[in-house]
Formats: sequence, structure tokens, C-alpha cells
Amino acid sequence: MATQHDIVEQLIAEHLQLTQRAEQAMLNGHPQECENCLNQAEQVREYLEAVEIELGHS
Repeated sequence: MATQHDIVEQLIAEHLQLTQRAEQAMLNGHPQECENCLNQAEQVREYLEAVEIELGHS
């Protein structure tokens, strides 16, 4: 079973992957895909922030 620390680490990794995908999409001339990835990354960031607050890491 994943620990709370593992979940936070997974969310951070997912956020990084999404921002990297957004950057690559923009470089490849796909602004809609870039925007989609950035929107997903923002959702992950908001969720991560909520998890950290819940865990008392803020």
C-alpha cells in the first residue's frame, strides 16, 4: 500500500511530466495539446496542495 509520502511524490512526478509534455507540444506547434496538459498540470498542483495541507506540510 502506498504511503502518504509516496502519493505526494507521485503527484509531483505527474505534474512534472505534464508540464514537460506541454512544453514539447508547444515546441511541436500543438497549442491545444499544450493548453490541455497545462490545465491537467494545474489540477494536479491544486490536488497536491490540498493533500499537503491535509497532511500538515504547509
